Amino acid sequence: MIKYILLALLLININLNASDIRLERYANTKTWLQDADSNADSAYNLGLTYHKKIKDYDKAEYWYKKAYKLDNKGTDIIDSLGFLYTHKKNYKEAIKWYKLGVDAGDGDSAFGLALLYEENLKNYPTAIKYYKKAYSLGHIGAAYNLAMLYHTTLKEYPNAIKWYKIGVDNKFKSSPYNLALLYEDNLKDIPNAIKWYKKAVKLGHYKAINNLTLLLKNKDLTLATAYVIAEIGNGYTKKETLEYLRNDWKVDEETIKKAYKLQLKLDIPKHYKGGI
Repeated sequence: MIKYILLALLLININLNASDIRLERYANTKTWLQDADSNADSAYNLGLTYHKKIKDYDKAEYWYKKAYKLDNKGTDIIDSLGFLYTHKKNYKEAIKWYKLGVDAGDGDSAFGLALLYEENLKNYPTAIKYYKKAYSLGHIGAAYNLAMLYHTTLKEYPNAIKWYKIGVDNKFKSSPYNLALLYEDNLKDIPNAIKWYKKAVKLGHYKAINNLTLLLKNKDLTLATAYVIAEIGNGYTKKETLEYLRNDWKVDEETIKKAYKLQLKLDIPKHYKGGI
């Protein structure tokens, strides 16, 4: 009798998974269902679909764990389980799975664990430990998050500067921008702020141009104007840019012409070449 009950429950479970009409909206789910009991990739993809698209976290958990049973070396599976349990606020389970990923050498798991300790548990020393671990495992963004933690939460500016610079070395374009903000807002060091805003602009962080031009305006009006002109076509039209320079900044025509030529030589990803 027990054997038949177990078999019936198994069949019910299979039918429930196979007949979930929510899956029909997404490509490939029918194929994944056909071999998910023996194929880790299919089971994992079903877990992702339930997790990220359908938002059914219990189903996502079921399929992630099915995938893990089929492939317990898959760090994507482990990392996804850590993220899922964090989302479900089951931090004990999240930590367990993330640590499995860390032990397997997965930078994403170390980064997810650091985020959990920082944002959910407010355990900053442990967050720092795992951000450093994540960076050592190749997760470049961990340097930026670590710098932000030192900068905005702990107010440990020397450590923030150190890790922002590591982010800069790895061409993480938000690092020089936030480093410039630190120098401008927290340390009131305008020369260094200008230096790092320029590096941010060079990496394509166009929001840095606005901050840079405001700092340069009273120091070098031609250079500040050049950076403003370079923004034409990046969210600003030629007409509104020139009106802003003429009416708001009171820049004379000769300076605008000089600035146009100067911006063509600036070390930035894109220049405005449409003429004045």
